[in-house]
Amino acid sequence: MWVVYSLIGILAIAVQTVSAQEMRRDTLCMSVYFAPGFSSVTSDSELYRLDSLADRLQSLCAAADGRVSGILVKGWTSPEGADRLNERLSESRARGVVRYLADRAALPDSLLEAGGGGVDWQHLAEEASACPDLPDRGEVLRILENTPVWVVRNGRVVDGRKRRLGMLHGGIPYNHLYKEAFPALRRADIRAVVSGGPQFPPPSHERSSETYSDNVRQPAAAPADSCRRSERSAAAEDAVTEDVDADASASLPAEDAPEGNSVLASESGNAPESAFVAESAAEPAVRAMREPWVALKTNLLYDALLVPNVGIEFRFADRWSVGADYMHAWWSNDRKHRYWRCYGGEVTLRRYFGATPFTGHHVGIYGTMLTYDFEFSGKGWQSDGFSYGGGLEYGYSLPVARRLNLDFSIGVGYFGGRYKEYVPMDGCYVWQSTRRRHWFGPTRAQISLVWILGGERRSGKGGAR
Repeated sequence: MWVVYSLIGILAIAVQTVSAQEMRRDTLCMSVYFAPGFSSVTSDSELYRLDSLADRLQSLCAAADGRVSGILVKGWTSPEGADRLNERLSESRARGVVRYLADRAALPDSLLEAGGGGVDWQHLAEEASACPDLPDRGEVLRILENTPVWVVRNGRVVDGRKRRLGMLHGGIPYNHLYKEAFPALRRADIRAVVSGGPQFPPPSHERSSETYSDNVRQPAAAPADSCRRSERSAAAEDAVTEDVDADASASLPAEDAPEGNSVLASESGNAPESAFVAESAAEPAVRAMREPWVALKTNLLYDALLVPNVGIEFRFADRWSVGADYMHAWWSNDRKHRYWRCYGGEVTLRRYFGATPFTGHHVGIYGTMLTYDFEFSGKGWQSDGFSYGGGLEYGYSLPVARRLNLDFSIGVGYFGGRYKEYVPMDGCYVWQSTRRRHWFGPTRAQISLVWILGGERRSGKGGAR
């Protein structure tokens, strides 16, 4: 008889083992997107999605045959700004989402973990490779793949990945990434591991959470303006969607949460059941610290013509600047009847199109006022009072070093004023005639060496390392 009881016991243990092995373990993943520089969710649609996720998690926790094993939230940022600020921002986003889910779904703290990943460079490379219209895409990808975040020599940071992106072709590729790819980096990724329980219902929003078996990774949906918006998986495209409640008014705590623990999931993917390797989704960044706002310059063409000059340019808005230049040459040789005298100045209003201050293409308007006295080979021309002019300019400012640019520009407009013609005779200068000049055409040419001052050079959000 004891043999029969032993067989029955062994059979029961085997059945329980098989049942445990067959217990389904699913993973619910979702990415929440933030406004630039914010650690709190401000979009009604994103709040609606968070509410839907919280309600689903609450129902799963309450189910008799379901169990939420763990929930990990990992925050990310885009590259602009100082690394230490991006680290804090990514952590604040993750902690804010954790607190929101805990309050909304009444989840125990033991199930929730938060961490920040800082700048999501890996996902930026994916976004860049998926942008067919990205200028210099090959060079951008080479920088992202081969350039370290920081290049250190003799204990000093001398270069880095972000700086090279900003300097590439006057910041044009960086500006494209800022508009098209960076929104896909500003986010918090949420992953909940659930054992047992009912099958998850289909997604119920546009940027939906996705259900898939454990250890099968799928990318989080990119935001609507992401470069990868046309490459979503068929499952995501076929997901059932509902209209977003535009009246959602819940709020997410900002940065009042304590610092908390760091990320528990490893970047290698060997995470415990209650942790996860965050997928790359998105969140926009902002300029949070001071950028360069003033530049000193000299026109090398005037210098070559022995007309010393100096200029200063102030940035008073995001892409706008105003500048003033002064020139002064007072060379003369009475014995040889040579005069090379000129002094005056220019005022310029510019609009830049580069991604970083004082770089890239620019257009502007300018005004000129000067007086002169030139004499060569027995004939001279002297302005009768001040001559004046103005026009439109176009140029390109090329970064050549951390705080040095070469600015190429040409101006077309009007230059006029009265001038006198004279000749030297018997030790005197004899007036010949007085004329008025009216000139329409090129009136200015510059190849200027620009020294950029103030703020932190080529930083999206601003700040030093």
